[in-house]
Amino acid sequence: RDVAVTGVQTCALPISHMEMEDELASMTDRFTVQIATVENKFANAEMRLAEEKYKAYYEENKATFALPDQVSVRYFVVPITNYFARVTVPEADVQEFYDSHIDSYQKTVTNKVAGAEPTVTKEPIPLAEVRGSIYNELLTEEARYCAETNVSFTVYAAREKSADDFAALAKLFAATISTTPLFSSDAPPSTFENPTEFANVAFELDPNREDSRYGIAKGTTCMYVIQQAKFVAAHTPTYDQVLPEVKVRALEKERRDAFTSYVTDLRKNLLDTVKAGKSFADAAKAKTLNVSTSVTYTVSDIQSAKFANSYAVAYGAATLQKGELSEGIPASATHALLVYVHDRQPGDALASEMMRAQIRTNLARRRASNLFSQWLAWNLSSQEFKPNRPLENDSDDEEKELTAAPQQQKATPPPAPAKAK
Repeated sequence: RDVAVTGVQTCALPISHMEMEDELASMTDRFTVQIATVENKFANAEMRLAEEKYKAYYEENKATFALPDQVSVRYFVVPITNYFARVTVPEADVQEFYDSHIDSYQKTVTNKVAGAEPTVTKEPIPLAEVRGSIYNELLTEEARYCAETNVSFTVYAAREKSADDFAALAKLFAATISTTPLFSSDAPPSTFENPTEFANVAFELDPNREDSRYGIAKGTTCMYVIQQAKFVAAHTPTYDQVLPEVKVRALEKERRDAFTSYVTDLRKNLLDTVKAGKSFADAAKAKTLNVSTSVTYTVSDIQSAKFANSYAVAYGAATLQKGELSEGIPASATHALLVYVHDRQPGDALASEMMRAQIRTNLARRRASNLFSQWLAWNLSSQEFKPNRPLENDSDDEEKELTAAPQQQKATPPPAPAKAK
């Protein structure tokens, strides 16, 4: 048994022998497969949809078009270099900085002695050789502090005035005002230094309050003084406002659905042909599919023995037995794969034993991630509680797809605990 902790409760997670063996087999068995490549002829196909289909797509996916809060700001830039003339760097500060960072100013010296192996040592670089770079670094730091102080004082004084004259404020710094397009807090303009801070300051602005009429964002080589130009609250655009995007996305879905349907029908046809006594390779070639020669692999060794689309093939066929054909496996936007298991042999027993502990841990972790939500859903449903949204967390979709029997696991309730009070 494995033990997992969820919140403050500790629960034993039994892993059945059959489940362990099934998982180990999928990792260590030797698969011999044939791979048919299905070209996506719908990827660039011309398609036209009726207006009703576009509207239906918009209504079904309206939430995906929702926009967060957005803001546009007016701003001007105050370069730190404007304050170089106002600051000085004493020679003592240069010497102190050099001494405290001496490890950063080292050079490698090779000593050659006749009759002996050369020795490599490190020696300090003389202060005279690095004085210029140290001086410039300290000067920039002092100028940055001077700029922050000066800009903050000037902007603070402007905040206290009753008049809201951003142009007059910019004139004090001999700066030009620019305006940004609308942006959200999680997608600030990348053209600014330190865009995250720029966005944070922009969303704190409030034109109706003196203390937040203007804001200051710090860059690396400059300061930004900003004022709110426009604020748009989070909303969902109307159908007409996003029609171009609706058309693009609806057509993509139509092409995707058409290809999925084509692959599903093709797979069924191939299975029927194979059951009638024809080989998979011949059946696939009759459909003008490109079929690989037999490929042999084990999932556990796939990383060191890769082949074309190896991971897609390995996980797409992991649960298949000899003579079975996979569902369509997406390999790219232009093609999908159908994997036929020509043979499947038991893997190496030693490799299986070496992986047993790791597989057990993975199974326990996979089960523990959903245990509490499943228990809570069962407990509340037993009291006829009707939620407005799902109680279980289905975010781990990829892992569930790789589980041998995910639906069976979800359908079976855990042992009945005491009802929640």
